[in-house]
Amino acid sequence: MPWDETDEYIRSGHRDPSDFQPDTFRTITLDEERGIKAIVAKPKGSDKVEILSYLFSKSKGWTLEKAKDWFEAHKSEAPTIDQQSTENPSTPAQSAEAQARSQDRSTESGSKQSQVKSESFRWAEGIFKPIRDAVEEGGGKIWRARVLHAGTTRNNVKFTRDELIRAARSLSLRPININHPALGLSAKARWLPYPQNMVLRAEFEDDAIEALLLISDPEVNKMIEDGEINAVSVEWTALKEHLTDGVKPEGVIFPALALLTKETPPGDPLASIIKGEAARRAEAVWSREYINDLPDEAFAVILPGGKKDEQGKTTPRSLRKFPHHNKDVKSGDEHETVDLPHLRNALARLPQSKIPQKYKDQAREHLEKHAKALKIGEYRAEQLIEETVEDILIDHEERISDLEERVEKLEAQRAGEGVALIQEAKAEEKITDVRRPADRILYEKWIRERM
Repeated sequence: MPWDETDEYIRSGHRDPSDFQPDTFRTITLDEERGIKAIVAKPKGSDKVEILSYLFSKSKGWTLEKAKDWFEAHKSEAPTIDQQSTENPSTPAQSAEAQARSQDRSTESGSKQSQVKSESFRWAEGIFKPIRDAVEEGGGKIWRARVLHAGTTRNNVKFTRDELIRAARSLSLRPININHPALGLSAKARWLPYPQNMVLRAEFEDDAIEALLLISDPEVNKMIEDGEINAVSVEWTALKEHLTDGVKPEGVIFPALALLTKETPPGDPLASIIKGEAARRAEAVWSREYINDLPDEAFAVILPGGKKDEQGKTTPRSLRKFPHHNKDVKSGDEHETVDLPHLRNALARLPQSKIPQKYKDQAREHLEKHAKALKIGEYRAEQLIEETVEDILIDHEERISDLEERVEKLEAQRAGEGVALIQEAKAEEKITDVRRPADRILYEKWIRERM
């Protein structure tokens, strides 16, 4: 089967779908951070789940050439797939948990087979937390970064897997700069003070050089947290440089590492600073405060009966339904600011919505326009299962939001009833001239109604 591409993915096609049982196809995540998934199924006449093909997310920087390089480097490996994690999973979270259990069992048994990876930096497990805690006490931060992957960079330098394995540790204890000052291409370029800022340690793992970075500069740490800096680039030298359709270095040494501001693209599109699982979850699940602060353009439909506040946003906020654009949205018709997990969630929840059919149709038309442009759901080139843990969390967040709105309405209704009862009690007190406080009358009335 040939390789092919959609708007979202590059797909390897090394197995023929007709060789597998039709009702057993599933999609699983192999490496969420790097954007690698796999389509798995059971071969005909077998109960063993096997990989049919791989999916490489373009949003993570994968190109056809890089995907093929990765595939060539891993095609001899035989990933173990836990059948429980792919066969009729009740929820994606349960599938992920089953995969994690499978990996733990395989690691404990000393298996040498390649596992379905959910996290890299296994080499740093014993040192990361103690170093991080010590550094944070001094006001610094430790960041994890994927520095360089095997393959060809944007400037046509070919780093082989074997060369990176040999060269990885040469990056340890090296200085850090911003935007390669020696190139003179950026006004923001500068060297950070050493050793207050440096690469603490670098190792090769999972087809890439990974590193722990010590950053003591508060301004740089804020730039990383805010996304102003989100990529890295190695500076390298070599004993030899072979010119074979590009440059293939041999005897590589890495004397420094550059942090790149967002307007400076890295040579390796997959090179990045990792902010951690908590940060990704926080970005994926929008709080009620975040949703309330979104512009009206971020929603699929706005029900009538509201009015605009001083910020130009509809009040009450509960009239705005199905948020799916992020806070940078300027027009509801644009696709660039669409948050895919929230768009998928909105499409899934729309049929169960209690809003009038007229507005439900308007919301469906709006959401499906985005879905068609972005190739998700039924508009995707391949019919794949795309539910993720983020989708589940978002769904729970939306349901909690709906419950909060219902509670607010009930509390307002109850408050109104309470005022009416007090007024009734005061009237009763006045008419009968009973010398009892109004709240006592209200209490006795409440008791009688429940006997």
